[in-house]
This record gives sequence, structure tokens and C-alpha cells, in this order.
Amino acid sequence: MSGLKEPLLLENQYELGYTIDQAVHRYNSFRPHLSCDMMTPNQAHKGCGPMNRRWKNYYKLNQRIIN
Repeated sequence: MSGLKEPLLLENQYELGYTIDQAVHRYNSFRPHLSCDMMTPNQAHKGCGPMNRRWKNYYKLNQRIIN
């Protein structure tokens, strides 16, 4: 798999889809996040431990700006 600093050349749309699926899986399964108390998103979703909310919900703020 290519790193971020080297170009990624793909042969077709199926290879692109597979590459994106791999990236999403790696992001959600292996990389701990500070906003999830250093758990991976998959662990946080499964409720593998207590978790404090460390993220902000910008939905209400954006709704006020739009209206």
C-alpha cells in the first residue's frame, strides 16, 4: 500500500474501491483516536469501555448560521 507521500496509481474503479475500503478499515480498526479516549472507533462503537465525550457537535451551530 502506498504512503501519503508517493503517488497512488490505480488500474480501474474496482481497485480504487478496494483501496478506499482498506483505508477506512485501517482508520477504524487500528488507529486509536484521542476523541475516543485512545480507543479505535470500532472499539468505541462496540462499547469496550467507558468513554467521555471529547468531541463537539457542530450541527446546531451550522443550522444557526444557515438560517
